[in-house]
Amino acid sequence: SRAATIAAAAVRHSSSAVAETKHSGSQIGAAPNNEVYGCMRAVKTSPMKLNLVAKLIRGMRISDAIIQMELSQKKASKFVLTTLLDTQRRAANSYDMDPVDLHVAQSYVGKGTYLKRIRYHGRGMHGVMHKTYSHYFLILKQGRAV
Repeated sequence: SRAATIAAAAVRHSSSAVAETKHSGSQIGAAPNNEVYGCMRAVKTSPMKLNLVAKLIRGMRISDAIIQMELSQKKASKFVLTTLLDTQRRAANSYDMDPVDLHVAQSYVGKGTYLKRIRYHGRGMHGVMHKTYSHYFLILKQGRAV
């Protein structure tokens, strides 16, 4: 009877494991939570300058965000525009999402590495100059912006 109890417990455990694996995998062709993630790392600009541009497009529809970045005169807008177009293209090709029906759910910047360089001053003095890099992250969601 003890062996039968152990065997019954093993059968219950294996069937529940199969049920968990069936439901834990995502469907092929469907994006998780109807959102697509995009990033550009090691952008050669400071995080503060890139964040000024990233704040402009938060919550916008994708078409409005692309227009804003094309018309912006900031150097950082080129990096944001490239990431927007790549993420939109990946949403359409990989996840079969409508590229017009997307909006910018999140647009944020992270601090990257920085290089220390010497800056020479007069009278034999020197200072430290920082060459900053940053990371740009973007999440596009399907549907209307809230």
